[in-house]
Amino acid sequence: MSWDVLLLRLPDDVTSVQEIPADHTPDLLGPRHDVLAAVTQAVPGVDLSDPRVG
Repeated sequence: MSWDVLLLRLPDDVTSVQEIPADHTPDLLGPRHDVLAAVTQAVPGVDLSDPRVG
């Protein structure tokens, strides 16, 4: 099994996909290594060894 995940910075008051404003442009998440470190911290068992995936 595999999962696809989309990470976005959203306004604090958004609680569902339907609430995302049509004109919303998300801020950048940050440098790749910081994002991968945050994902690894949140999901310790995640396999990010393939650079095409993670």
